Amino acid sequence: MLKPKDYVINLTALYVNNKPIKPEESGIIKESILYADKIELRNNHSVITLEYSTSNFLKALEPDIQYKLEGFDKEWNNMHSNNNLITYTNLNPGHYVLKIKGVNKLTQQNKLINSAKAVET
Repeated sequence: MLKPKDYVINLTALYVNNKPIKPEESGIIKESILYADKIELRNNHSVITLEYSTSNFLKALEPDIQYKLEGFDKEWNNMHSNNNLITYTNLNPGHYVLKIKGVNKLTQQNKLINSAKAVET
């Protein structure tokens, strides 16, 4: 039997209005999205997309991913296995916290993986 290993989920890219965002150019993040704890959007930023990857590349051990934008979503959203993008459109001004968790397919245990991304609009 395959034994599940610990894994991490890393945010690897940020897109605002469908354009890739780099910290040195944007003012939206101060460092790489991998390390940034805050995303600051302006009122003309109507689409935000975050790309992620998991550290477990074995398909049988890959977790099911769920995400929730606190302050916006009421329930957890399930990711489809062929998609690694989280997109929100037309967020009202406010403070939100993006939480991402993995559900182990073999044990069905939830593991909160990443919860340090605050989104300010």
